[in-house]
Amino acid sequence: VQPLVALANEAGFHTIVRIPDESRVSIQGYLGIGAKGLVIPMIESPKQIKEAFDNVYYGGWREIGLEPDSRNLRANTVDDYAAVDREKILAFMIESVAGVA
Repeated sequence: VQPLVALANEAGFHTIVRIPDESRVSIQGYLGIGAKGLVIPMIESPKQIKEAFDNVYYGGWREIGLEPDSRNLRANTVDDYAAVDREKILAFMIESVAGVA
């Protein structure tokens, strides 16, 4: 995926990647390779949306471009929230009747 995202970004496209889940490792990993937006599948509750949204904020390790690795993740700080890239596009997919309710 990384080479495709890099080529698309270089060509001026706004790259959006469908990720496997709403986990912090997935979200920060795909943002770390340069995706400008994410489609986040299988959302079933407002709590999952909040968790996914919170995971868009980069911690210090992500700033230096490390690959997804749970050993390098840390809690977000006030500075992280202030420095977030507000141009990211997030699309949450509710894919069940229970999720819609």
